[in-house]
Amino acid sequence: MRSTQPITSVGASGFISGDRFGLADIAALTMLLSIEQKLDWTRIPRLQRWFETARTRPAVVRGFKAFDPS
Repeated sequence: MRSTQPITSVGASGFISGDRFGLADIAALTMLLSIEQKLDWTRIPRLQRWFETARTRPAVVRGFKAFDPS
């Protein structure tokens, strides 16, 4: 069964799904990066903490550099 609820929180493990950083986290990070300026982060503090942690992971930083034209 698919969930139609928006991602507004992070699981107890600190990740979107499961006990480690995975595809769900990558997908959520990509989506959130495209709308981060539109979000009211004060209403979703756990998601904000996850977002800041996820976007600064060394592997994520390296991955996004692959798309940097400079």
